[in-house]
Amino acid sequence: MTNLTETSQPDCVDVPSEEENPSYYTADYTYSYDKYSCVRTFYFVHIAFNYVIFVSGILAMLTRILPPRFKAYHSWCGRTYILSMLWSTCASLLMNNTGLPLATLISFATCMVGLTVGWIIIILYKANVEAAARKVVQRRLKERILASRGKKVAEEEVGAESDDVDLAAMTNEARTEILEARTWYQRYFSLKALHGILFFASWFQIAGRIFATPVSGEYWCETYPVYKPVVSKENVDGTAHFVPFEDPNYDEKPWSNGMTIWFLQTTVGSIGIAAVVGLVVSVWCAKRAEKRISGEDPLVSMGDTAHANSSDGNNSSSHNDNFEDDEEVADTSTKS
Repeated sequence: MTNLTETSQPDCVDVPSEEENPSYYTADYTYSYDKYSCVRTFYFVHIAFNYVIFVSGILAMLTRILPPRFKAYHSWCGRTYILSMLWSTCASLLMNNTGLPLATLISFATCMVGLTVGWIIIILYKANVEAAARKVVQRRLKERILASRGKKVAEEEVGAESDDVDLAAMTNEARTEILEARTWYQRYFSLKALHGILFFASWFQIAGRIFATPVSGEYWCETYPVYKPVVSKENVDGTAHFVPFEDPNYDEKPWSNGMTIWFLQTTVGSIGIAAVVGLVVSVWCAKRAEKRISGEDPLVSMGDTAHANSSDGNNSSSHNDNFEDDEEVADTSTKS
């Protein structure tokens, strides 16, 4: 891009007529070069989702201090927060008037970084807790089996006892024990606490703008783009003038055949491709599973044989391996 000299810049810009450029004469939308840059309706969509973000963030924090029966709603509040942030961002793409101040961009950066990193951190935290809870459940199940063998109970009695095992309940119980055994130090210096701090910082950026943004109908698409007096790909002569209403090269665009055809090609087409590929993969996986079950799959059979040979000498000792006690598991899960 080449800047023109100050003397070559025009004194004025020709104003298009309403017939040439109807977008220039309305405050409901801005349309130039066959593209939308502002649609007034999307401002109110954006505000609506911002209020959902604001409320869902408050509810997410409240569920952490309310009685335990409300904690199950914490995850759903977080999911609502993330999805609302996504749609709020999409709506903001059609709210372009005079741009954004640097301070607002910094707030948005803080908001998105806090949301992204905080979400990844809580996934890692949950994985650590679940792994620790599974170890506790495995140890307790092994203790139950060994106790049953030691008492030499009847085979049908052991079967009846195993039917009463509720793995979900045992896992929840183990998870609760692990979490409640933490000290204040382990609770504060943890991935979970870091998740809360980052999400609060993210939410705070939106909460501040909620109170600074008027909830009224006084929002309009009140600007229109003008080419700068610089030479560029689309402004070959380098003169300052309004961006035209229509793109002179529109026929070269992949969507020039119409929005219906474009929708069929991109949306319906992609769904169709995914459905066909999914069908092929499902049939192939089902046939592989049948061969594996019947022992006809040579690759699986070779792998199973090699695994069996390598583990023959370890089977007897593996039944007597000791699991870590509850305190060690709790300590392992809370260090992170």
